[in-house]
Amino acid sequence: MTREQNPSAALALTELDIPRSSGGRPSRSRVVAVATVALVVVATGRGLLDGYVALRDRAMIAMRARDVLTEHHPLVGMASSGSTPELAFNHLGPLLFDVLALPVRLFGDNAGAAVGAALVNAVALWGLIRAARRIGDERAALVVAAGVVMLVWIMGAETLYDAWNPNVLVLPFTWFVLCAWLVACGRMRELPLAVGIASFCMQTHLGFPIIVTAILLAALAFGLARPIDRRNDVGRSVLIACAVGVLAWAQPVWEQFTSDGRGNISRLLDAGSDAGVAGSPSLAARVFADVFSPSRWVSPRFEQDWSYLDEGSMPGPLLAGVIVAVVLGIGVGLAIAVAPRAPILGRLWLLLAVGVAAGVVTVMRLPLQFGAGLPAYYVRWIWPLVVLYLIVAALSAATLVPRSLLGRGRALLPIGVVAVVLVLIATAVDVRQPETRARYEDAVRSVRDQVGDSAQQLAGTRVVVRFDTLAWYLPYPYETSAALEQHGVDVVVVEEFMVRQYGPDRRARADDAATVYATVGAAPPPERDGVRHLARVRRTPDGQVTIVYDPNGR
Repeated sequence: MTREQNPSAALALTELDIPRSSGGRPSRSRVVAVATVALVVVATGRGLLDGYVALRDRAMIAMRARDVLTEHHPLVGMASSGSTPELAFNHLGPLLFDVLALPVRLFGDNAGAAVGAALVNAVALWGLIRAARRIGDERAALVVAAGVVMLVWIMGAETLYDAWNPNVLVLPFTWFVLCAWLVACGRMRELPLAVGIASFCMQTHLGFPIIVTAILLAALAFGLARPIDRRNDVGRSVLIACAVGVLAWAQPVWEQFTSDGRGNISRLLDAGSDAGVAGSPSLAARVFADVFSPSRWVSPRFEQDWSYLDEGSMPGPLLAGVIVAVVLGIGVGLAIAVAPRAPILGRLWLLLAVGVAAGVVTVMRLPLQFGAGLPAYYVRWIWPLVVLYLIVAALSAATLVPRSLLGRGRALLPIGVVAVVLVLIATAVDVRQPETRARYEDAVRSVRDQVGDSAQQLAGTRVVVRFDTLAWYLPYPYETSAALEQHGVDVVVVEEFMVRQYGPDRRARADDAATVYATVGAAPPPERDGVRHLARVRRTPDGQVTIVYDPNGR
């Protein structure tokens, strides 16, 4: 008799589940998995039909994805906004570019970046619900699935196909924690997968290495020292995991020892030893406390909220401390109550405790941008941690409910599935495109199309794209670079940060004369003596924008 057939054993979570056939009928958790993946497909299709444009960093990500397996093959990730004029550095590795390379080659920069990000999120959604099903029975898997659906609601449909490196990690990181949960219970067959996802998260954004490393090491320690599931070939799993790790980290390690000058890992270590203006335990408490604000859940604005996490809308230090103490106190109480009867849940409680501690350290180590505040995208991992906290709290509370009541509650499962699907539908209908993106899409699309047409006359030439004009913080230079490169123009840059961004082989030489730059608002130079306007858009959020080509600009 399986646990699903024996209600008295439901949700005890004393042994790992082995998924069983449901007599030809799809399980409810699988229905939810299919529905979430369908949401990704619908959201992506709608975005592409609406003319999705990869703006700013997304344009650079698409361009670097096109560089994979070319003479400009990237060995490290995006240049970090935490860089300073004295020390520029990149995110750890290029796995995001590697993953997006094929979609970008097949569908172009805009559609390819969206399709690639959608595939990452669809695989993560399916994988994390599969992991939940392998951890507990059908009801436990549904609780996890419901929590993940709430996470998707918080993110918004548009984020599901967003290739920006902080946003594309939210669901993969959630999947990683669930895989680490299985490893912590002794299921070492999941270790290679956990190492692969961990490497993807760590390399793609610097907000994740500390917390991912801490959770993975804790899971490995628990799984090896006190495994719950002993049906494993531990040695084989560890060897495969090591091979996965070597393959995943070969590129950044190669860059460290072959780069011209200091390697990126050395640069990161130097940056880490000089934290500058960084966060504090008080700020970390306020960040965690703010997540529990009802407004963050009822009407979330994942892209628009939290531009800086120390704004006045956040709880004060004293209130934040009280909120965090109460929430964590409830968690500690539940963990103590259920640990003897549900050791699997106890492992997740331990991993989340490690994650919270590592999160506090991360906030304290991350520099405050411009010395003003902590950008929200630095700590995207906080949402998965809080959602998983609520999931394990719900599962723990369920183990304290009389088993007879749990047995009767099976009739409520279809209602729960319907509610989850309704939330998914609401997510698909609720369009929360960030206002800044909506304002710029038409202008950027026009700039890119015009530059693409003009670039045909420059194919095979070498031009310097300047980022030191007033337009450097706007999307136009980035889109211009991507459009020129896509049409066969060899783009090079001067600024050290942009060299880190576009690759060392794109550093401008002293004899590079032809220059492309953007003018905003002011009248552009006249078209004479070889000067040409590659694009001109009169109506943009910033006034008239002109992309200028000057053969003797330097």
